[in-house]
Amino acid sequence: MMLIDKYYKKESSDKISDIDRVTGGYIKAIGRENCDDAVSVDPREEISFYLACESRSAISWYPFEREASVLEIGGDFGNIAGELCDRVSQVVIAENSLFRAQMICERYRHRENLTVYAGEVSDMEFPWAFDYIVILGLADKTGSYGASEEYYLRIFKHLRKLLKEEGKLLLADDNLYSLSCCQQGDGALNPQSHMEKFSKAQMVSLLGEAGFPYIKFYYPLPDYKLVGRVYSDEALPSAAEWNCLLHYDCEDQSFLASNMELFTGLTDNHLFTAFAPSFFMEAGRKDNLSQIKKANVLFGDNYELPFLGFDWKKKGYSSLTKAVEDYRAGAVDKERAASAVLRTDQDHRVLEKVLEVELDLLKKLKEVCGRHGLTLYAMYGTLLGAVRRAGIVTGDDDIDVALKREDFDKLLTLQDEFADPYFLQTPAGDECFYGGYLKLRNGSTTALHPQNWWVNCCEGISIDIFPLDSGFSNVKKEAAKRRKIKIWQRFLYAKAYGYFPCFKDMKLLKWKAYKYIGKLFTREQLAHYLDQALSETDGKDASPFGIYAHYLQDGREPQIFDKKAFDRSIRLSYEELELDAPAGWDGILRKVYGENYIDRLPWHESKQRHGFYDAQAPYQSYKPHFNGLFRPQPQEGKKVVLFGDEALFGSYFEKYGSQYVPKALVSFQAYGKKSIHGIPVQKWDAYMEGRPDLSEIYPVVCSFDIRSAIASLKAAGLNDYYVYLHSREWILLANYTFAMREFE
Repeated sequence: MMLIDKYYKKESSDKISDIDRVTGGYIKAIGRENCDDAVSVDPREEISFYLACESRSAISWYPFEREASVLEIGGDFGNIAGELCDRVSQVVIAENSLFRAQMICERYRHRENLTVYAGEVSDMEFPWAFDYIVILGLADKTGSYGASEEYYLRIFKHLRKLLKEEGKLLLADDNLYSLSCCQQGDGALNPQSHMEKFSKAQMVSLLGEAGFPYIKFYYPLPDYKLVGRVYSDEALPSAAEWNCLLHYDCEDQSFLASNMELFTGLTDNHLFTAFAPSFFMEAGRKDNLSQIKKANVLFGDNYELPFLGFDWKKKGYSSLTKAVEDYRAGAVDKERAASAVLRTDQDHRVLEKVLEVELDLLKKLKEVCGRHGLTLYAMYGTLLGAVRRAGIVTGDDDIDVALKREDFDKLLTLQDEFADPYFLQTPAGDECFYGGYLKLRNGSTTALHPQNWWVNCCEGISIDIFPLDSGFSNVKKEAAKRRKIKIWQRFLYAKAYGYFPCFKDMKLLKWKAYKYIGKLFTREQLAHYLDQALSETDGKDASPFGIYAHYLQDGREPQIFDKKAFDRSIRLSYEELELDAPAGWDGILRKVYGENYIDRLPWHESKQRHGFYDAQAPYQSYKPHFNGLFRPQPQEGKKVVLFGDEALFGSYFEKYGSQYVPKALVSFQAYGKKSIHGIPVQKWDAYMEGRPDLSEIYPVVCSFDIRSAIASLKAAGLNDYYVYLHSREWILLANYTFAMREFE
């Protein structure tokens, strides 16, 4: 969820109506999307319209394409936002009121595929064209009461530019000649009382002139705000259906009864479409409009109209009321079902703090690049997030940016501008290596990686900075460039991680050769040769262009893009920042993530992070506890005590049990075994109640949930702990329960 208010130009003193304040108060108090609780205690029509789940009926019947993007103009308080988010891949709401925009964000704060813009849509710039644009209530949503037809014509022409060629404009509004619009308190008909409305003929003319030659009309009953049934020109309602479902503002029962004959006459003379309560219009530039003829919405397919006697309105609406009640009950069940299958990573609270640090790093990098005229491009998941939701993709834990080679080399000369706690990590400047790109780190935080287990390097939270390089148009020269890059990458890996018996795609003998030959070079020399290989090019327009600074193992290719995509850049919002993006961002995202890049990936329990994170403690405070068990070895007189999970106690015994026999086994969970290898298993609370001498304990964490175990030990005063891991890769898991499956 993202709120973008840079287009909001009104004065902050704009008045907020009483009903808006009350509605916003309900949203904050209830704290979830379904706000039917407010409707049950506040019968006002506005509250029902803004908050009741049946407001979704306005568009729940329409067959949106699942992969589509939708722009809704005028979101009110999110009447249909939830329905749109459920139905399509990307939803953008342009809301004229800043207060209402903020309340939409509050109500739908957990929605990843929703972005809210505050301001006039005519002032806004969007990074892509839309598949659908939705406006429910023309005058209401465009702030144009009493406006001329020319005003609406300009609006429709502007909206056409925001749509894809095959896109559709969806409009709903009251009919100028609707009986409910025309009637006055005395029962007389006067369409002039609602001149901000349009007739069917007027809408056809306006839309056609605006460039929408294909138009289809639907007729929702009772009206477009609360839809019991939808009809079309291919399937019109009977007189009984019209009479039963039509909504009246007039309370004069004798007037309603006297018009029964009128409804029948209008229907028999095929005049329903001229006097229908409201229209739902689908307009496009292509002949690709939907094929719906009739749809039950609030009413089920088996619903039967009540007998129409004198008290037909009461009978009709008692049935409609029942339909609404059933709809609300179904919405509650749907919400509960969604909650039951909701997938949230177990480290999500840690990740929130991590992302704050990463955004600060990005801000610092932008400042330095801005001072020196360097163009910093959003790349990979960062570009995807900027396009998809104007911010970090939910569940993502890294930020990726890129610079063209000339700017990248200049950045390398600006390392002194990153004062503590910032650190620009380069292949030549630290003992770790990642392929040839840079990392900007915050040295007062932690992001441990198993690759750097025994490496003395900075392991604070970081963002990645990639060089964009050109290659050779000649196939043989391009292949030679890639071979050279891989050779120098291997030498740098060997220089950093020679303690591993083998590494990546290099078996024992090849790995040894790189380790020993690499000793002839300094780290700085190897980094220089790699940069030379990365930047080699024939400079031709047809030469490949992209990111070569990934290690090309197992047949992997460099990430090559269309060079023209970077001929110019555009500005995209990213959280509270503005980032440059290649104008050809769509082609880049399709190349990296496939045609359906806009879709959210399914949740996986096995998800891995880019490090073991702590945004509030420096990595130096963690590395001694992680970089190898029993280094240093337990001092004489110290008693090894395992704290954690029973399943891992057995793993520990297999590896270290004969050398460092534990004196006690302490479980944080309810245990099932009374003893392991003859050593009693004790509960944490019971063990601590025995007041053990903490100075004599050598604590070893043997827990799936490492963070919680460490927190418990620290709270008890056991700060000199060591961590046993069945697999070092476990520290990267977003969900520690995935590791438990290995022991099920």
